[in-house]
Amino acid sequence: MKDNESADYSGFSLVSGGLIYSLTSVFRGKGDEKKGRIRTAIVLAAITWVPLCIIALFEGTLKDSSQTINFFEDFAMHTRLIFAVPFLILIENIVESAFLGYVKNSDSIIPNTQQDAFNRLVKKLDVLTNSYIPEILGLVLIYGLIYIDWGSLPVFSSGRNYLIQGNSKTLSIGGWYYLFFCSPIFQLLIFRWIWRWIIWVYSIIRISQFSLHVDSLHADRMGGLEYLNSVPMAFVFCLVAPSAYLAAFVGIDIVYHGALLTKYLVPLSMYVIFLPVLIFTPLLLFTPVLMKARFYSVQDFGNLIRRHNRTYKEVWINGDGEKGEKLLGSADHSSLADINTGYAPVKEMQLISVGLKQLLLGFAVNVLPFVPLVFTYYSASNLYHDLLKFVFHG
Repeated sequence: MKDNESADYSGFSLVSGGLIYSLTSVFRGKGDEKKGRIRTAIVLAAITWVPLCIIALFEGTLKDSSQTINFFEDFAMHTRLIFAVPFLILIENIVESAFLGYVKNSDSIIPNTQQDAFNRLVKKLDVLTNSYIPEILGLVLIYGLIYIDWGSLPVFSSGRNYLIQGNSKTLSIGGWYYLFFCSPIFQLLIFRWIWRWIIWVYSIIRISQFSLHVDSLHADRMGGLEYLNSVPMAFVFCLVAPSAYLAAFVGIDIVYHGALLTKYLVPLSMYVIFLPVLIFTPLLLFTPVLMKARFYSVQDFGNLIRRHNRTYKEVWINGDGEKGEKLLGSADHSSLADINTGYAPVKEMQLISVGLKQLLLGFAVNVLPFVPLVFTYYSASNLYHDLLKFVFHG
């Protein structure tokens, strides 16, 4: 039981702060947070997709040629505005819950002598999450890149006739609205989660430097540190939004430009694998902590087992042991089995705090949005027959 007081978590939050949260607070209201998130997600989808749809209809882009893509054919745009933008708001609760649980669990293994330093860290994290500066800088970067790369912006070569006028590099009304409003909202929401991940990485760096109470006998085989995986696992779910948009973008190239899925197979495979690995990588900072805990636990248990075995030998083999109280109550066969069973978790203790199951789930989550692309290369019936052939014929 800790003697010093834990940190003050009243009002502490990873998501309820920053520029975007303040700008959307009018939609969130002051009541139920869940309903507020849903309202915000719906409103952001509506103010980006609906005006663009109306503008596209007004400009008559339904009458397009085979060389262009009209608004209703552009499923990449629909994925971005109707799915990805709301999803990046609705995911808040999952990440928030995981982050708060992670900080509180870390608090419980901080030694009393370092409790004040940990409490200051929690206050620092609160300041970072509430700061407007990172998201303002992100917005400046977004518009700065638009200005710098104006002549080579993808929108001009995308074939989307509701964004540009003819084959020129002149934006239509819809193009201006998309480039300076719709796209920045999506990009800023992505940047918001990147900044939150950076805050988590900062906290991981700081917490790994504390003299943590690592339990080498813990059933998770990670010294009781398996809980650390909850936050990167939550951030992996944030990848669903950009992955869905990327999958739709590739789908556009396949469906309308005749590209083959094999063209994207290598880069997509690297993307699917690299990002989850990157998100979990900061947990490797705890490897020295686990190595130290295992080293001392092996020594302590080695001495304990040696003392017990000496007493066991005296009692059961030499028969001349003392008749007083023995180590573990009685140096008999049962205690010998118990002490060796207790040593097993120490021997099997992992030196890496990254959970393999969580990492594999991260790969699965990240690859899920790309599954529909498979059907642009194989039909469902072909996949079914190939699967049967693989299962029954090897």
